[in-house]
Amino acid sequence: MGKPLERQNLSVLFTSLVVLIAGSTAWCFWQEFVTRRPWIAYQDNFNKSYLVPKSQHDLTSPRPRLRRTTPSTRSCKPSWSRPRRP
Repeated sequence: MGKPLERQNLSVLFTSLVVLIAGSTAWCFWQEFVTRRPWIAYQDNFNKSYLVPKSQHDLTSPRPRLRRTTPSTRSCKPSWSRPRRP
């Protein structure tokens, strides 16, 4: 029958599987980020022409002041914090 599984040399099998998995992972990343995204140039062009100037404008424009919506923050205490009347 041969040697038991504990005594067999499986380094060739493990090495080949590691190479196969690493190669397929590298191929998947290559397919995803290089060859299957023809619209990346359009996205870069859009980001450079629209988003960057808009963000620069947002940083340099003055921020509007917020109006207070309640007359006073002291009157906004919860009812359980007020002293009870006898």
